[in-house]
Amino acid sequence: MLKVLIVDDTQEKIVKIREVLEGYVEKPDDVPICGCIREALKACVHTRFDLVILDLFIPNIAGECPNPENAQSFLKIIKEDPDYICPVFVIGI
Repeated sequence: MLKVLIVDDTQEKIVKIREVLEGYVEKPDDVPICGCIREALKACVHTRFDLVILDLFIPNIAGECPNPENAQSFLKIIKEDPDYICPVFVIGI
């Protein structure tokens, strides 16, 4: 089964993504959710995800205003910084 990480701060989208994941992951409700870039980076320290579903308009830190530059910075960090495990695939939504 796939190891999937959802990086999104919108509950409605998270529910729909989990519905789509049924059949691809054992328990869609157990797929980790990160509501900001900081949480997503922490998740990528110890786990190699097969797929990261990344909101392209997300806050850097919980409570901040979303910004498209945050998703770009996440992609750059996980690709270039050896402290993070780069996922196999990333889908931007």
